Amino acid sequence: MENKSHSFLLDWTINFIKNKDTIEKISREAFAEKDELLKIKKLCELEGVGIPTASALLPVVFPKQYAVIDVRCLETLKEKFNYK
Repeated sequence: MENKSHSFLLDWTINFIKNKDTIEKISREAFAEKDELLKIKKLCELEGVGIPTASALLPVVFPKQYAVIDVRCLETLKEKFNYK
């Protein structure tokens, strides 16, 4: 298991270094985007980034505008507001 983790981390690091300029360009464009949907779509252009990861990045970069909503949060909201 440890070897797989190290291999994954090494592969990820090499990929990041090789694609650093592309990652920075797409990230800058996404974070500058005003339209929320386009912001998420732009982040999803990054290799390995889907909607969950893209939406998790937004509160890190814009903590006053976005919050992390996970399954536990959704369940609590459903219970509190009796939503099915």
